[in-house]
Amino acid sequence: MALDKYIEKSEHQLVGVQCCIMYQYVSMFGKKGHTFLLDCSTMKINYVKIDLKDYEFALINSKIHHELSSSAYNERRKLCESVAKKLGVLNVSEQNETSFLNQRSKLPLNEFTKVNYVVSENERVLSAFQSLGKGEIVEFGTLLNATRFGLQHKYEVSCPEIDFLVDQTRKSGVIVGSRVIGGGFVGCSLNLIHKG
Repeated sequence: MALDKYIEKSEHQLVGVQCCIMYQYVSMFGKKGHTFLLDCSTMKINYVKIDLKDYEFALINSKIHHELSSSAYNERRKLCESVAKKLGVLNVSEQNETSFLNQRSKLPLNEFTKVNYVVSENERVLSAFQSLGKGEIVEFGTLLNATRFGLQHKYEVSCPEIDFLVDQTRKSGVIVGSRVIGGGFVGCSLNLIHKG
């Protein structure tokens, strides 16, 4: 069994979380001063060197904890798998925004809204990777904000504490982008902040 499948299987069977492989890959294959784009269907990695210029990342911990296996995380995954079956694809990430919107009538509103977030987020990730590679840091921050909006209002995996933290940081005028990170519902916000 390939290492990535072994790690993923251990999360699924031992921990009980139907998670993906991203965090494990970052731990194993991350390079200082770089970001990478992981294609989870092929496990191919593309690296790009990044220079945040006058900005840096700040992690803010909400101090709210949860167990992913008892949260709605697994429910979101099951929902995406169910929608993929309805659309006749292996997974919803095979859809682009245009093709997905054309199939709107096949889905109840709740399913459409959540999977629409996933489909648009996949396209945002590609844009974010390109923005970082080109040094377009403010554009990258804008994409972080769009992700955060989708996580809160479409995918519904935020929580009041994280919403408060993100709203307060935006008032500061020195943060160009922020989003919840991790499995959602609690945890930390990642903020792109002007140095100093």
